[in-house]
Amino acid sequence: MSTNPARSEKDRAPGCETDRVSDGVNSLFDFSDVPDLVTAWPCEPDRCDRQRHKGLAPRGAYALWSTAEVLADNWNERLALPSLSSSDRPALDHWFDDLPPIARRLGTTAWLSRFAASFTDLAAGVASGHLELACTSEEVAFRILLSDCSRVLNDGLAVPPNFDEWPGHGDDFDFDLNRIETIVCWDYDVEWLWDPGLDGIESGEIAESPLIGAVNLHPRDWFHAFEGATRIPSPGPPLPSA
Repeated sequence: MSTNPARSEKDRAPGCETDRVSDGVNSLFDFSDVPDLVTAWPCEPDRCDRQRHKGLAPRGAYALWSTAEVLADNWNERLALPSLSSSDRPALDHWFDDLPPIARRLGTTAWLSRFAASFTDLAAGVASGHLELACTSEEVAFRILLSDCSRVLNDGLAVPPNFDEWPGHGDDFDFDLNRIETIVCWDYDVEWLWDPGLDGIESGEIAESPLIGAVNLHPRDWFHAFEGATRIPSPGPPLPSA
């Protein structure tokens, strides 16, 4: 499903910063696989408003789910190209420039395929109503997902025909990515991996020191489940040492 169709100014909700595409554009897409996000992320019974609503708003959950699905498809399609599958350092391809530099230097095709599965895992978490970041790979994927979701919302989100019937509390609440980030992600250590001034922070000796207390920042450890995680991600493939 493409998430960048054209939109019309009449689709802008008053006072909101995001847009929906028109029903005419929506009819071009197949929404039969959209999960029941209204049940997965329910409103409070009897009465619900911005103050009472817990968890993701169903409409925001849809934006997150659909973007994660598209990311997974795009990454897997890219990785299937012969030019990448035969490369020693495929992650250096510009397609993967959203990854932290250390991952781009070390990522093999097998490693990238395992990382791409994190987008599928995130989509499944949204669909289930329990979005847990169980390993560093999913934390990094979630950062990329939020960035891509912001772009999709700015360009115009393709929505199911019955989207107007979904419960909501206004676009600026339902699609508030800062609120979504606060709900889902409690740890911001992975942001250091993009900071040129912190090159080498992925070293266990540095990151896991008592002063910093970060874990699993090296790409070889990204698929290790965090302590206390309720599910165990599948292990990743080995990586070259340099």
